[in-house]
Amino acid sequence: MRVEEFLAAVAAAPGSTVAPPPEGSAAQRGLEVPEPLRGLLSRANGVGVRDGHYRLLGLEGGDQPTLARWNHPDTWKHAWAGRADQFYCFGMSSLGDQFALRLGAGGQVVDDGVWVLDGLELQATRLAPTVAAFLEQLVGLAAGHGDDDLVELVEGARERLGAVAPDELLVVVPPVQLGVDGMLDRLQRMPAWMAMTINGDAYGEAIRYQGAQIVGVEPWTDRQGRPRLRFVPRQ
Repeated sequence: MRVEEFLAAVAAAPGSTVAPPPEGSAAQRGLEVPEPLRGLLSRANGVGVRDGHYRLLGLEGGDQPTLARWNHPDTWKHAWAGRADQFYCFGMSSLGDQFALRLGAGGQVVDDGVWVLDGLELQATRLAPTVAAFLEQLVGLAAGHGDDDLVELVEGARERLGAVAPDELLVVVPPVQLGVDGMLDRLQRMPAWMAMTINGDAYGEAIRYQGAQIVGVEPWTDRQGRPRLRFVPRQ
């Protein structure tokens, strides 16, 4: 799918937003990403569909995530113990599922399709063979099409909470690792970076305390002043 076709289809879908183009193209900023993503980054400074429940990041953003800020290791990837390091994340769902390109050993983008990293474990699954095919899928999502587990959960969140701002994600509280009952009813809005940090902490703590009885969770602050989460096991 060409960039022009994608933008026209998204613009026609209810609950969609296309931010005005940024100053300077992706090529001028040294982003080695495959077409048509590079062309899209030159034509739109971020795209949101289904009231912000799926979004693509742009080059500029003020307080909201940008490509550079979102992929910086200190934003949220530090909480995932390397699980996100081999991917360049350029979009996401409101539940933290990351749309990403795979990175090679030298840190360059590998043109082998688009991957989705689920927001709870960052388990990587190849979503589309090309960026163009992924954009076609996103157009389908914008129109409300799709019947897999990801779509079902996101649509459930949209029905309960309405629109999601570009700088926020939804988090299950307490973490889903402590139980899945009523998961959609436990969703809370958080700044996007904090949501992905908490999800990473919960994933790591679940592995650390596998088999133990967890009686609660508690916040803490790391040496960089970042809010974190840890489990409290029964003594």
